[in-house]
Amino acid sequence: GLKRAYLENDFDRKLRREPETVVARTAELFELRDPNDVLGTLREAIQLGKMPILVSNHQSLSDGIALSIVTSQLDTCFNLPVAASIDKVQQGDFIQSVNSQVAPVLAQRNLFVVPIVAGGDVEKRGMSKRPTGLAKLIKTAQSGRGFAMFPEATVEGGRTNGSGGINGLVKPTHPRVFTEWVERFANQGADPVVVPIGIDGSYKVFSPDNNSFPDNILRMLIGYEQPRKIGTITLGDLI
Repeated sequence: GLKRAYLENDFDRKLRREPETVVARTAELFELRDPNDVLGTLREAIQLGKMPILVSNHQSLSDGIALSIVTSQLDTCFNLPVAASIDKVQQGDFIQSVNSQVAPVLAQRNLFVVPIVAGGDVEKRGMSKRPTGLAKLIKTAQSGRGFAMFPEATVEGGRTNGSGGINGLVKPTHPRVFTEWVERFANQGADPVVVPIGIDGSYKVFSPDNNSFPDNILRMLIGYEQPRKIGTITLGDLI
C-alpha cells in the first residue's frame, strides 16, 4: 500500500545517501556469539601465516553483512564469491541496486564481493557460463587474502516451507565445492584454517520469499526505530 511505498522511497534515499549507515544498522540486527573466543584464536592463527576460510550456512542476502561483522574485526581482507545475477539485474532491479550500494561498504569492512556465474544463474536465469571473477578467486591465497563462502550456494534454507517454518540447511548441489576450494588453496602453498559459522534469523532481516525487507526492518534501517537483535551469528571452533 501507500505506507509501504513511502517506506521504500525513504529507504532508497537513505541507502543512496548513507550506505555506511544502512550497513551498520543492518549489522546491529545480529548478535555475534563467540563463547570460546574464536576471533582471538583466529587472529593468532593469521599471525602465524594461516589462511582463514569462513564457511557459513545461507538464509538470506543479508548474510554478507552478517559475515562482515566478523571480517571487520580482523586485519585480513576476504574474498566472497556471489552469484553474478545479484550484481546484474537478473534477480531484479531492487537487489541489483542494493548490492551496488552495499558492496563497496562491505569492502570497507574487509569483505570483498566477487561475482561469479553460479549454477543457478545458468539453469534458472539463462546467463552464459563464463569465468567471471573465477580467476580472482583462484588467486585468493596468492594475494594474501582470506576466503568466505556459502557452500549451499542458495538462500533456499531461509525460505518458508509448507509447515510455516523455514527449510533449514540445504544439501549443496555440488557437495565437494568446499573441499575442492580448500584443496586448491593448499596446493598453492597456503595453510588453510576453517571457521564454521552458523547464521540464524537473517531471513527475518531480508526475506528470501519475496526478496524484500519487512516493514519493521525498513523502519530500523531508515532510523525511525532503534535497531534490535533479530538474528545471530555464531562462531565454531577452528578446524
